[in-house]
Amino acid sequence: MNDNEIMKLYRLFRNDIDAMEDRLNSRFDGVEKQLDELKGHIDHLYGQQESRETEESAINHQLDLHEEWIEQAAPKVGVPYRQTL
Repeated sequence: MNDNEIMKLYRLFRNDIDAMEDRLNSRFDGVEKQLDELKGHIDHLYGQQESRETEESAINHQLDLHEEWIEQAAPKVGVPYRQTL
């Protein structure tokens, strides 16, 4: 094999390797995009959960206040009050 043939073979291999590299890079770009979307969905769900916990805490506090008021008002209006668990 002479130098010219070796260079042709090298270019052929190099072109094949470059094409394979391009295909792999495009597939990894797709995977990275999917991972970014998944992270975004997880962040969104986490934010919803935090909001839900805050709202639930406020509702529980308000319910406790109502129950305390009912407990205090029941004897004054002559209604027996029995707390259930």
